[in-house]
Amino acid sequence: MSWFQENKFTVIFGGITAVAAGALGWLVLGAKSDLETAQAKFTDATSELGRLQNGKPFPNEKNVAAYKAELGRVEGEVSKLHQKLLTTEFPIENVAPNAFQDRLKQTIDRIKGEALAQKMMLPGQKKDDASAVAADGSFNLGFGNGSVNYLDKLPQDEASSELARELKVIDFVVQLLLANKATHLVEVKREPLASEKGEKDDKKKDDKKPAPGGDTKPKKDKEDGPKLVTHHKFEVKFIAPQSSVMKILNGITTASQPFIIPRRIFVENEKKEGPVKEIASLAVPPSEPAVSATPAVPADPASPAPVTPDAPAPAAATKEGAKLLWVVGEEHLVVELELEMVDFADAKIALEQKPKTSK
Repeated sequence: MSWFQENKFTVIFGGITAVAAGALGWLVLGAKSDLETAQAKFTDATSELGRLQNGKPFPNEKNVAAYKAELGRVEGEVSKLHQKLLTTEFPIENVAPNAFQDRLKQTIDRIKGEALAQKMMLPGQKKDDASAVAADGSFNLGFGNGSVNYLDKLPQDEASSELARELKVIDFVVQLLLANKATHLVEVKREPLASEKGEKDDKKKDDKKPAPGGDTKPKKDKEDGPKLVTHHKFEVKFIAPQSSVMKILNGITTASQPFIIPRRIFVENEKKEGPVKEIASLAVPPSEPAVSATPAVPADPASPAPVTPDAPAPAAATKEGAKLLWVVGEEHLVVELELEMVDFADAKIALEQKPKTSK
């Protein structure tokens, strides 16, 4: 008997140990190799990080040239858009206070004459008033709201030019009402301009006091300086047929000049309740009895009884020319428009407001 046969356990255990030792050695060598690779990558990454942190970046000339070319193209497109927007507003003319007052009076007198010709009622005017003069003298196109009436008092020098332009815009809206057969101009209101109040675009630093316990460091206000876009609000209330209202709104929104934004529109039916059916207006009046279209014939026992004068007249015998009553479609609408006249800054201010680009 051989030694291997007599020591089977020792032989099997030794074989398993040898295989396990070889597998362990292979795993150790593989892990060592992976460690060396990871250490090499870490070293390279650390070196690259140090180079980027300590290095001074320098832009690529090709990329810089492409950036400048694209920036110039965008600025050119923005400039074209700005110039196009400037053409949509009425330009500000140099108008003296007394010249503005004369324009206001002439515009009001002209609108009164046009309203008389078009049979459009004005503020304060009654339905039975044949003249176009407002009964209470309140018709001033919104330039007499509040404590100041520019029909009697001259505006400030710095406000007269802007007021003249706003008068032209309001006159444009009133002309749309006249052209589209509005029946009643109820009211025109406007908010005072900043120049009327004596305010300036640049606010004083003293007006911005910090809150108690707050940060005492001055903060830059984004609203300081002239604005690129300014809104001037005014309101117009009128009564017109439905078809006219649609034409008026289209005329405001599609006009090439001036640039007006309808900010709020309130529409109400002039008639609060629906019409009542008036069947009596369509029937034959009692004084006009219905006449049969066929001649009278002798009575026949087999025929039905003839129609007596007291019997109701047939539907075909209704009075000719009787006016039918429309249920809907002839009502007038009461419309309140809150409009904003948009003022775009000129090219010089727009250039000054342009953000600075980093070099």
